Amino acid sequence: MKKLLLTGLLLSFTLTAFALTPLSIRQNAVTLDGKYVNVYGELIGEPLYEGDGVWLNLVCEGTALAIFVNDLGLLEEVEYWGSYDVKGDIISVSGVFYKHCDIHNDEGLHAEVLDIVKRGYVVDHKVPEYKIKIMIYFFIICLTLVALYFIKGIFIKLKKSVYERSIRQNK
Repeated sequence: MKKLLLTGLLLSFTLTAFALTPLSIRQNAVTLDGKYVNVYGELIGEPLYEGDGVWLNLVCEGTALAIFVNDLGLLEEVEYWGSYDVKGDIISVSGVFYKHCDIHNDEGLHAEVLDIVKRGYVVDHKVPEYKIKIMIYFFIICLTLVALYFIKGIFIKLKKSVYERSIRQNK
C-alpha cells in the first residue's frame, strides 16, 4: 500500500515537473483532470473576454488548448498574438486543468502563472525569386496571346472588307 501511495505521489510530481504540450494534455485528459499542470505553446488568436477573466488559445504540435486567466495582470507582458502575419509569443502556463469545468462548461486550463518563454515576431512573407520569374513568363505569354487575338481579328476584318469590295466590283 505504501509503495502504491509513494508511486502515485512521485507520478504526480513528475507530471508537473516539466511542461506538457496541449496534445499530451488532451491525450491524458482523464488522468490530468483537476491536477496542477504546466503547459507551453504559442499564443494565437486574440484574447476573448468573458466576465471577470479572459480566454486564450495556446497551440503546439497542431493541437490547441483553451486557457482561462482570471488575473489580467498576467497578460501585461504579452506582445505578440499569433496569426498569419505574426508568430505569437511562446508562453509557459501553470494552473489547474479541467476536462469539464463546472463554471465554463468546457475543457480548459485555469491559469495561475504565465511566463513568456520566447518573444514572438512579425513574419516577413517574401515571394521566392523563381515564382516571380514564372509570373513574368506567364505575363509575356498572355500578352502574346492577346496580341495574336487582336491581330487575327484585324486580318479577318481586312479580308472581309477586301472580299466585300471585290463582290461589289464584280456586280
